[in-house]
Amino acid sequence: MGHDNLFVSSAGRPLRSADFSRTFRELCQEVSIGTAPGGSSARLGDLRHSFAVSTLVDWHRSGADVACLLPVLSAYLGHLRPANTYWYLQAVPELMALAAGRLGETWEGAP
Repeated sequence: MGHDNLFVSSAGRPLRSADFSRTFRELCQEVSIGTAPGGSSARLGDLRHSFAVSTLVDWHRSGADVACLLPVLSAYLGHLRPANTYWYLQAVPELMALAAGRLGETWEGAP
């Protein structure tokens, strides 16, 4: 039996967001993923953000065509348009530095 949802309950129904978040918190406690002093506990959105930024950093470091690959990342994240993914490009100083460095290399090689 096929599902349109990635995460379903043992009864085969889509997981509700609140249940998914609760289970995630419980799993973090089970494997001793704690909270940094003065910080908030890990959230699912943090994993999504880390994945997106790590992917973009890896693409920049490897010299990949990020503009060409961005629609792939957008689709993977469930964004309807790549424009909805662009904010990840400015969210992390390391990523901004890599992007600026690649832009500088492009300008240096321009006629």
